[in-house]
Amino acid sequence: MAAVVQEMATKDPDGRKSSFGTHYDANTGRVIVTTTAPKQVVDRLEDLLSDDVVVQRGDGGQQSRKSDYSPFYGGASIASPSNGNICTSAFRMVYPDGVSRMITAAHCFPAGARIYSEKAGHNGVRAEIGKIVSTVPSIDVALIAATTGRYGNSIYRGGVDSSATYLIGGINHLSGPVNDLCVSGRSTGEHCDHRVADAHARACFDGRCFQDLIAYRNGTLTRAGDSGAPVYTVHEGKAMVAGMHIALINGIMFAVRIDKIATTFGFARV
Repeated sequence: MAAVVQEMATKDPDGRKSSFGTHYDANTGRVIVTTTAPKQVVDRLEDLLSDDVVVQRGDGGQQSRKSDYSPFYGGASIASPSNGNICTSAFRMVYPDGVSRMITAAHCFPAGARIYSEKAGHNGVRAEIGKIVSTVPSIDVALIAATTGRYGNSIYRGGVDSSATYLIGGINHLSGPVNDLCVSGRSTGEHCDHRVADAHARACFDGRCFQDLIAYRNGTLTRAGDSGAPVYTVHEGKAMVAGMHIALINGIMFAVRIDKIATTFGFARV
């Protein structure tokens, strides 16, 4: 790492403004350098370094809720030019074969829509999070398939512009009383201390009725843009996912249960 830092700092002034990192790829036996440096800097590095080092250009800088980039996280602000809507990503889920999808609310975006981060990153480009490949309106869930990156096992926490995250530690099936439920969305950020009023509730909105929802209340209420947000508890510093937020009705918030999502789509794990 020290050699790469020195090379970027001394060979080209632009290198000082760039982000970079290194890791060892055990599958190839090579050191991978990932950087946001300009192409001319990368080209120079490739000429100077050995064949055992691979230099890759990509997004970087401070990853945040409103300016997410690969690996994309849940709780991020997502948008689509197809309809101009802005909502929130929930969390990734993984099929038995290892393929992963990001989850969001189906009422936010149409099937086939391209999904992007709300704001551009340091390079002036909004990262493409993926494409809506499946929607199930009956449970208000949509799946996003990655097109240019991958999905990470984390969700954003903190305020609306936060870069802080929780690692997802597992699932909370809400088998007992819960008074510390959290939700983390684009418009209101993370807020906790919500009480689960009913873990198997029913709600009707936009001409549809939904069964087996989480109804939760107390504290800060969600707003437009928070649809799709992850709903979870925190245990030993990790998020234990319970569901995905979809609606607010008369001071009661509603979320789709994660076990409903997993069963509907055949996911094996978060």
